Amino acid sequence: TLWRTFASPWQPSGLGSPGPTSPALLLLGVVPAVTLGAIGAAQKLLLVVLAAIGFAGAYHLLAGVTHRPARVVAGLAYLFGPLGFAGVREGALGALALGAVAPFAVRALFEATGWSRPPGWDHGRGAARIALTSALAGAFVPGSLILLAIAAVLLSMLRLLVGPVRGSLNGLVVSLGGLL
Repeated sequence: TLWRTFASPWQPSGLGSPGPTSPALLLLGVVPAVTLGAIGAAQKLLLVVLAAIGFAGAYHLLAGVTHRPARVVAGLAYLFGPLGFAGVREGALGALALGAVAPFAVRALFEATGWSRPPGWDHGRGAARIALTSALAGAFVPGSLILLAIAAVLLSMLRLLVGPVRGSLNGLVVSLGGLL
């Protein structure tokens, strides 16, 4: 039914209206298909998957900075912190989805602005990672795109204070280009 709602030109919320729906419904339609229509199992699976993605994102966010035990602790703190707890307690799917995607988006912004670049980093792939993570975040929480743009500007401006001007501006262009 989520895919049917996504494809329908009529949106049944409120009194109903014509127009497009959130792209999140297309992504959310996969979960009931995996559980063969069991809605309760789909909810539980979605919570577990989003929590696991958030843990992995926080773990990988600190990959180049600290050792494995500290990354595990950071992932657990992120998982059981205010965002995860509030999302589960209140059933805020947008908060859980943003919490799952945000560490990957922040890492892509760190790499694009030059704060932590792995060997062989490519501008095109960096922009594609930013575009993918921002599209996923924006599908569930449209306001997150503004937050990611502010983060890109702040990271680039801070990098400007400690690094070369050309690298900072290049990172800003890649970051904002990926967000657009």
